[in-house]
Amino acid sequence: KEIGDIFVNEADKKRLLGKIGAGVAVDRFEAILRRGEGAPVRCQVNAQLMDFIGEPSLVLGLHLVPSDE
Repeated sequence: KEIGDIFVNEADKKRLLGKIGAGVAVDRFEAILRRGEGAPVRCQVNAQLMDFIGEPSLVLGLHLVPSDE
């Protein structure tokens, strides 16, 4: 899967990838993502581009946001 495949909302994906593409580290970006089986889940995303052995690499941290149940 590609990184964009996990986003439920296309606008969220574009905003996050736009910031990362501009070299901005992203902290606590809230988005609805898809679990492996396809169910939606609300997450906070932390993301940053880094150099790994001479190759640009995307480092992600995901934190599930508890539901208000």
